[in-house]
Amino acid sequence: MTSAPHSAALGSHYRAFGLPLSSSFELPGLRPAPSASGALGLTLSPRTAVERLWSGGDRDPVWTAAIDGRPCATRLGRSGDYLMSYGDDALFLLSSDRRHLRCAPLKRPSAPWQRFLLDTVLWSASSLGGIELLHASAVLGDAGVVAFAGFSGGGKTSLAAELVRRGARLFADDILAVPPTRSELRGHPGPGLMNVPRTHGDPAELGTVLARFDTEDWVSVERAASKPHLLVALCLLRRRAGAGPAMRRLAPNVLDVLPFAVGFPHLRGRSRQRFVHYARLAAEVPVYELLAPFGAGPAAIADIVEPLVFGASPRERAA
Repeated sequence: MTSAPHSAALGSHYRAFGLPLSSSFELPGLRPAPSASGALGLTLSPRTAVERLWSGGDRDPVWTAAIDGRPCATRLGRSGDYLMSYGDDALFLLSSDRRHLRCAPLKRPSAPWQRFLLDTVLWSASSLGGIELLHASAVLGDAGVVAFAGFSGGGKTSLAAELVRRGARLFADDILAVPPTRSELRGHPGPGLMNVPRTHGDPAELGTVLARFDTEDWVSVERAASKPHLLVALCLLRRRAGAGPAMRRLAPNVLDVLPFAVGFPHLRGRSRQRFVHYARLAAEVPVYELLAPFGAGPAAIADIVEPLVFGASPRERAA
């Protein structure tokens, strides 16, 4: 691949998923940050240039999904670069040295490809660069970051949105970055953006609605964290039939945490790092099982976890 523009030459500086970013175009939902050495540089490029620069590959994609009704894929090139596609709407090329991301949208500006960039491409670049990720929403409360790990459709975003309405700061909507470190474990925030289900409250209470999709609104959240903070609790959100929401602390066990680790399966050399990292997380960060009936709404679940986030129960906070 040809050399990428130096990040210092790019005008806007941000941080997301543990990555310093320098971009030639504005990224919605991200607060400005100081410029940093080793930043991932984002530039707009013609689609033909991206197709020409990719080193090509004959193997199957390392990741596929359907997002917004569009087929999406990530392909590994022969020289170690990655080509990411969002239907026919956009291509993204991550250089082999993980220093540059070329973005080639069909239309600019356009909310769908921007959402894919900020929701998926950036966390992919973070993971491919060695940062460990959890499938979790998270809020910043009085003591630090409280994360809610769960599978798609379990209510992570709705719970985080409810807690933001009650005074917390958004820390992550769906992916939480927890980089390996020898010091205390700290979460690194994602973009200050949420995909808010239309069935749970007025999204304008959270911030500015950037776009409306089939069943959810893409919202730039006013109360959002922009700096790393100590991770103080991890709640495993699980649905069940039966009684109302309940929470209990679990004994440290890496096997409780590993199902929520996000990563690319072709990176088998990372397996040991990932296991050691999440074993340490399970040992050092209090882990709770948060059980909720299938029909329980975010308000009822938020009542249970408020003491973790704010240090007081709803009744004590109202007094």
